Amino acid sequence: MQQPRFSNLQNWLLWQESLHGQEIDLGLERIRIVYERMRIGWGGTKFITVGGTNGKGSSIAFLNEIYKQGGYKVGQFTSPHFLRYNERIQINSQPTDDQSLCDAFAVIDIARGEVSLSYFEFSTLAALFIFAQQSVDVVLMEVGLGGRLDASNLVDADCSIVTSIGIDHRDWLGDSREKIGFEKAGIYRKGKPAICGDLDIPVTVQQHAEEIGAQWLGRDQQFSVDQGQEAWSLCFGQKKIENLPYPSMLASIQLNNAACAVLAAQLLPLPIPHKALSEAIRIAALPGRMQRLVSTSELDVIVDVAHNEDAAKSVVAAVQKHYGPRPIHLVLGMLADKEVAATVVVLQQLAPKYYLARPDSPRALAAEHLAEQVRAVGGDVAAVAKNVTAAYQYAAQEASSGKALVLVLGSFFTVAEVMGLSGKAGV
Repeated sequence: MQQPRFSNLQNWLLWQESLHGQEIDLGLERIRIVYERMRIGWGGTKFITVGGTNGKGSSIAFLNEIYKQGGYKVGQFTSPHFLRYNERIQINSQPTDDQSLCDAFAVIDIARGEVSLSYFEFSTLAALFIFAQQSVDVVLMEVGLGGRLDASNLVDADCSIVTSIGIDHRDWLGDSREKIGFEKAGIYRKGKPAICGDLDIPVTVQQHAEEIGAQWLGRDQQFSVDQGQEAWSLCFGQKKIENLPYPSMLASIQLNNAACAVLAAQLLPLPIPHKALSEAIRIAALPGRMQRLVSTSELDVIVDVAHNEDAAKSVVAAVQKHYGPRPIHLVLGMLADKEVAATVVVLQQLAPKYYLARPDSPRALAAEHLAEQVRAVGGDVAAVAKNVTAAYQYAAQEASSGKALVLVLGSFFTVAEVMGLSGKAGV
C-alpha cells in the first residue's frame, strides 16, 4: 500500500495550491479520468446541483435544512470556505474532520497518477468520496464557476437549479446574460427537473433545457409564488404548497431561493412533510449573507459577500428596508476580475463612507484602484487601509460615536477576515 504523501491537512492543502498551474481551469476531462479510476459507488443517493450568479449557497442552505428536517442524511459541498477548509464538505451541517479529508486526498492522489488536478477539483472529488463512504441519502453540489465545464458538473444530477443569471466572471463565461445563461444551463440533464429561478430568464437557458430533453421549470412559467401577509405558497402544475413561512434571511431574493429549494424537494422521490418544509425555511441560515456580527445600542455590523451588481442591489434593498436612514460605514474589498464599477454604482445609493482595502488573495484589486472607482461615482473615501482588518477597525471606530451601521462587503476573503476577528463563521 502506497504511503500517503502527507499526514496533516495543512500540508495537503499547501501542496494542492501549487500542484496545478492554473487556479481556474475549466473542463471535465482530467477530473473525469480520476473519478472513474476511484470507482465510487452510490446506491440510491440522490443528487441536486445548484448553479447561478447569486443565490447558490442560500438555496443549498434551504435544501440542507429541508432534508435534515425530513430525517435524511445530507451531504453538502460548497465553496469557498470562510475560516476552515472543512466547511466545504459537510454532512448534516457538520464540517468534515481533518482525518477524513486526508484519507480522501490520499485516495485521490493514488488514483490520479500523472493527471494534474486543481485545488477545486481535489475538493470536489474529496466531497464525492466522503459522501459515498458515509452513504448519504442526498448530495447537494454547489457549482464553483459557470456550470457546463465546472468540476461539480461531473455527476449527473437528479435535479438541477439555476438560481439567477447576472454578469459575473465575464472573462470565463461571456459578456452577456445569454452567453452566461447557456454556461449555467450546462448542469441540466435529460429527463430530469431543470429549475430556473431568475425573474427574467435568458432565452438560452430554456432553449438548452428543451434541446437536451430536460423537464423545464421556469419561474413564473411552470412555477410561481403567491405572497400573503404572513405566509406564501408555491404553485406548480396542479399542486399548491400553502402556508409556508417567510425566510429569516433578510434579503428579499431569499424567497426566490426558498421557492426553488421547495420545488426541487417536491420533485425528488424523498418525501418531506409540510411541517419539515416550514421549519426548514424558518431556520435556514447562511454565513456571510446579511449576517449580523455585532448588534448593540450604538452599533450594528453586517457582513455580506455581495461582489457583483445584482448582489449589491439585494444588499441595498435589505439595508433600506431593515435598517432605515442612519450613517453607513462601508468596508469594501473586491477581486480584480469582478464587475467593480457596476457594483460600486449600486452601493453608492446608500451614500456611505468607504473604508477600502485589498483582500488577502492573489486575484485581489489594489485598494488604491478601488478608491479610484469609488471616487469616480462621487463616493466618500474615508480610508484606504493596508488590509481588511485595518479598514474594519477604522470603520468601527468612526461608527461607534452614534447609532451607525458598518457594512462589510465584497469578496469572500474580505468577509472571512472580519469574521475571523469575531470568530463567527456560523459553522
